[in-house]
Amino acid sequence: MKIIKKLRLQTFWHKYPAIEHKLKTWFFSVNQESWGSLEELKQTFPNAILVDKNSVFFEVLPNSYYLLTVVDFPTQSVCVQNLVRYYINPNYDTSNK
Repeated sequence: MKIIKKLRLQTFWHKYPAIEHKLKTWFFSVNQESWGSLEELKQTFPNAILVDKNSVFFEVLPNSYYLLTVVDFPTQSVCVQNLVRYYINPNYDTSNK
């Protein structure tokens, strides 16, 4: 797969050096792939989350950082959109919701 907006990805790993290695590992892994479908993508990244037709969240660091991308299977490209920080509080009570 061709990575689009690699500079944006590099900006993320400079801004968050604690996950630089994880982002580089993701980059090199995706760069070697040639997925034809979401099912094939999920064989490599089982925790990837499809959020709409082409937008996919890749888990960079569990329960912390997710990379939002747009994956275009026909053109074999992955466009880096944003790095999202997310935390699930293990003490959060959802029983009253």
